[in-house]
Amino acid sequence: MTSAHVQRLAPPALLLLLIAALAAVPLRATDFHLFQFTNILVYALALTGLNLLVGYNGQISLGHGAFYAVGAFGTALLVEHAGVPHWLALPAGAVIAIRDHPIAARTMGIDTVRYKAAVFGLSALLVGLAGGLSALAMRYAAPGMYGLFLSFGLLIGIALGGLGTLSGALYGAVCLQGIFLVVGKSAGALHTRNTPLVYGVVLVLFLVLFPNGIAGLLRSAAAWWRRWRGRG
Repeated sequence: MTSAHVQRLAPPALLLLLIAALAAVPLRATDFHLFQFTNILVYALALTGLNLLVGYNGQISLGHGAFYAVGAFGTALLVEHAGVPHWLALPAGAVIAIRDHPIAARTMGIDTVRYKAAVFGLSALLVGLAGGLSALAMRYAAPGMYGLFLSFGLLIGIALGGLGTLSGALYGAVCLQGIFLVVGKSAGALHTRNTPLVYGVVLVLFLVLFPNGIAGLLRSAAAWWRRWRGRG
């Protein structure tokens, strides 16, 4: 088998391995680790939605935490008080989250050209779905969980993962989950309630070292590897 054949088969093979590994997680993981893994997938979905708006469309939004919150509360209310099945409540909660998106778009100063509105709506839909999934996974939703800091956290996630890349959403989700665990403990050790300051310091340090995010770092590493192999 030639190297060209190997290069063509490598991505599908890696994808199959990834799918197999993900399918095995519920069978092998503890309840705690399964919950952390679920959070990563939820964040990845939310970051994919925000990345469509910020990374691909060049808009900045500090209001997507609200779509996440509306998706979570909408799903929770439909399931708990209206008796709507989970599978039906989830998309309904997401639709509720984007119902008012034209108002949000005008507030942000976004040009109301059709394609920009469509991107904004799709972005809000994905973030709303993530919020609904979060509510179902946690079986709990409270107003204090969805403040402005959530919107900043989502922006931090796509910056860490890599703007304008689909893979960056997954990398950013893993980083967010790790940051929420590690930095939260660090803030406690520093005896401070100003946890956002600690998050900000971590973000600045990371972006100084890796301005293109993890996706950019991996692209640079892959390019270096190809050049190194070419010299051989």
